[in-house]
Amino acid sequence: ILAEVSQDADPTELLALIENAGTWLDAFDDPDEEAKAAFQNVIDEASALADKSDATATEFNEMIATLNEAILDYRMANADDDHMVDVTDRYLKNPRFDNGMVDWERNNDAVNGGTNIRVQCYFQEITDRVLEINGLPGVDTYIRQSVKGLPKGYYIFSVQCAMSHTAEEGEETGCYIFANGAEQDMKTAEMTGSDASYENSHPETFSIKGVVTEDSIVVGMMGKKDGKFSYVAIDNVKLEYAGFNVGIYLQ
Repeated sequence: ILAEVSQDADPTELLALIENAGTWLDAFDDPDEEAKAAFQNVIDEASALADKSDATATEFNEMIATLNEAILDYRMANADDDHMVDVTDRYLKNPRFDNGMVDWERNNDAVNGGTNIRVQCYFQEITDRVLEINGLPGVDTYIRQSVKGLPKGYYIFSVQCAMSHTAEEGEETGCYIFANGAEQDMKTAEMTGSDASYENSHPETFSIKGVVTEDSIVVGMMGKKDGKFSYVAIDNVKLEYAGFNVGIYLQ
């Protein structure tokens, strides 16, 4: 078995990340001292590896992954309403629908030949793939995910969306985002006219605040059952952590 050729290993990426980590180390006025000490240890280990003449590319890549996680850990230890941390990629599965609807629980997707909830390639203003929910009269249509392993504290769940809906007088339609059962109305994200093309619609961002007291939270989107028609296109699902600061929850 041939040994890995160490001279091909380039520490440039690791060195840049070490510099970035040093910036985060000094980013907080009153940091969590225990978290800071642990973070400093990882930075020291990374610096020692970067100086190692016979280090391999595999060692560099593993340390880059370790240091990235350490940066996120340190930021979360010092999170508050002024220093919120994007934890989407750590805790949400398939948040950009790159793998269709894998890891998302959903209902009514068998209606209309399986097109009631689907992932399509539209909306160039956001990305090239979005989740579509087509609400039907008399049917609540949802997609949701139970997010596990979360530290206790306050979270912001947000999505970008554009939508169109029609209803008779007194009927309700639209779409909502929810976290642990709370709901926020998304009906103000109306598309630019009933016949607006996907490319000409204007997505808006909606968010909801939730508190985690155990280690999980249920987040998702739901098309309302009333009305004649409800359509929503959703992308850029995001989960942010705001620590234990009550201020963010009461705003």
